[in-house]
Amino acid sequence: MSIHGALFSRPVLYGLGLSAARACVLPRQLTTAAGLDLNSIRATFGGIGNGRVTLHVAPEHPEIAIIELSNKGRKNAFSPSMMVQLSDIVDQLEHAVNHGRSPKPAQNASEGLNKLIGVIVKGESDSFCSGFDLSCSTELVDPLQPEFGKQMSTLMHDTLQRFQKLPLISIAAVEGYAIGGGAELTTACDHRVVAKNAIVRFVQVKMGVVPGWGGATRLTKILGKSKALQVLSSSPKLSSDDCMAIGLADAVADPGDAVEKSKRILNSYLGDAGDGTQHSPQIIRNMKRVVQYADDCHSISESLTYERSIFQSLWAAEINLTAIKNATKKREKTKL
Repeated sequence: MSIHGALFSRPVLYGLGLSAARACVLPRQLTTAAGLDLNSIRATFGGIGNGRVTLHVAPEHPEIAIIELSNKGRKNAFSPSMMVQLSDIVDQLEHAVNHGRSPKPAQNASEGLNKLIGVIVKGESDSFCSGFDLSCSTELVDPLQPEFGKQMSTLMHDTLQRFQKLPLISIAAVEGYAIGGGAELTTACDHRVVAKNAIVRFVQVKMGVVPGWGGATRLTKILGKSKALQVLSSSPKLSSDDCMAIGLADAVADPGDAVEKSKRILNSYLGDAGDGTQHSPQIIRNMKRVVQYADDCHSISESLTYERSIFQSLWAAEINLTAIKNATKKREKTKL
């Protein structure tokens, strides 16, 4: 039976970024409930394995940051050191959008900081990410020991939860393979653009584990219980069409075009009323905050309180007053 038949169709409301923004209002916990110290894990993992994770802001798109995964010969699988690098990058973006500090080593960071609305996650070359790099065994660290699994899941849960809560619209630009942890990484993004040459597969069941980076929880939010259970338990190879059919992908791209298509989607958030005006990056970031908080929050009352506080902070501020003034002028011209 095809994936289309196995995963029966039902309406999926999917278009807005549904991820959280509490990181901007709650202090970060450096020690987990299990007593694991995140700084200690980062120090241990920092020197293990190859590969790199980089951040840059393209000069021609100062409103968009790009995170690139690179681990040649391993289909961009995450080594422990890459996990630390991703965590460091999330630190940088948190400071950039919440505290007004530039994301380093971003290009044109000062210009990009004023306009930053989104972030694209991509893999180098023709693959997105194939999960965890099991070749990273050292004399000091054995990845096939229970303690390593504890540390890895703790670090990646923290990193991807913070990434998801950034007040930036995030898109996974998937080319080639997004396997295991790579598939989980796509679920931490608000949108997924999947190339026609891509395969998305949650292989954890074949490895004798459940998702270790938070993917089961996030996939259930995206697809609903029944579809998530089917995808995780049967481990089908999902093509771009399959991903669209079940609501996992927002768009399909030609091979090699996933990043450019992602940029076009992010630019659409800036809007254009036909008169050359665009939406304020500050307001787009606050829209992400309120939608994310609503998605994260179990209490409607709590979510409404947060939404009201954001609204009150923006009402009669410079952006709001300018927009009202421009709208009034436009109505007056229409009357004439």
